[in-house]
Amino acid sequence: MRQKQTGISLLEVLLSIMVGALIIFIAVRLYVSAHESVKINKFLTNVNNIVDASYQWYQGQPTGFANINAQMLEDAGYIDASSFDNPWDSSNIKIGPGDTNDSLQITANMPDEATCNLISGHLSHAAQTEKCKKNNTYIGTF
Repeated sequence: MRQKQTGISLLEVLLSIMVGALIIFIAVRLYVSAHESVKINKFLTNVNNIVDASYQWYQGQPTGFANINAQMLEDAGYIDASSFDNPWDSSNIKIGPGDTNDSLQITANMPDEATCNLISGHLSHAAQTEKCKKNNTYIGTF
């Protein structure tokens, strides 16, 4: 008479490893997606803060945005330096006058074209013009 074998089979071990790998794969993708969403929201918040501060500063300027820069906004107390942080790299969000002294141009490096286009979509309601250059640079005029 045969004795009953105890333990787990190779098939059960492989199935358990596959289920575990699938759970880890899904968790990593959710983490990366959430992390990217945080960066996008941080960038959008920073741009909105910069635009608001810039237009507050603009009210008292006879030359419009002609001489605007980040340091002027900070020195005047309209905004703090952290609002110019770019969440994707060590470069800062840059500001300057637009095509006319009545508009503000914001420039920032993006990690890729898809992110740049996503940012453009989110800011399209506020920007007068915007584009993503081939080197993944966002340029918006407000």
